[in-house]
Amino acid sequence: VAGQFTDSQIGKLVRLSNYLDYYTNMLVDKGDGIKLIPLNYAGIGYIINLGKRQTGNYMRKMLIHKVIMKIDVNYHMNPRFLSRSNAIDSDIIDKMIKIDPLIIKAMDEGTWNRLKHFSVAYM
Repeated sequence: VAGQFTDSQIGKLVRLSNYLDYYTNMLVDKGDGIKLIPLNYAGIGYIINLGKRQTGNYMRKMLIHKVIMKIDVNYHMNPRFLSRSNAIDSDIIDKMIKIDPLIIKAMDEGTWNRLKHFSVAYM
């Protein structure tokens, strides 16, 4: 990762890591603590302190390199790069693997051996 991204871009990813949902790796605003609010470009831009155009350029690069993934309508951090947990909802991880099959190689063998029996992406 370090060779493809500037220190500033990596720093922004680290800042975004504080906004990851534990079970889905979705970028969220924890709001009132009861209901999670998925972050859109404006929310992401606010957190990483970029204007609208700069946020678009940043997100485009993150999406191209699969660091951030758009799943359905929400943005999720690829667990190959950052995660807050060691378990992500199986429906979400299936969608992530379809976008980035290298996730499988990044998993430890025990985790993959358990997941592959339930994973639609593997079947």
